[in-house]
Amino acid sequence: MVATIWKEVLGYDTFSIHDSFFDMGGDSLKIRSVYFHIEKLLPGKITIVDLFTYSTIFQLAKFLDDNNNEKINKTNKLSDELHNLVTDLKDGKQSLEEIIERYNHLQ
Repeated sequence: MVATIWKEVLGYDTFSIHDSFFDMGGDSLKIRSVYFHIEKLLPGKITIVDLFTYSTIFQLAKFLDDNNNEKINKTNKLSDELHNLVTDLKDGKQSLEEIIERYNHLQ
């Protein structure tokens, strides 16, 4: 995905995943274009600052992958915690009020 966007914005057909966006002629206007392309595909996953920080395809792809894995882990943890709340309520281990209180602390 990132390579395809770079090809379009920079006008190159071939480059290494380790080439810097800026060494290939990228500038602040072109990086905004890259940002808007990525934002359309992955809303809220990246900032313009991230594009300056992770200026190679390899770095940016790793950053996006790491963030995605972190969100998956958080989602799995929340899912487990919600399952525990429902189980505790169903088994009568806690009252509804106690479960609501625990739920409010999850957020």
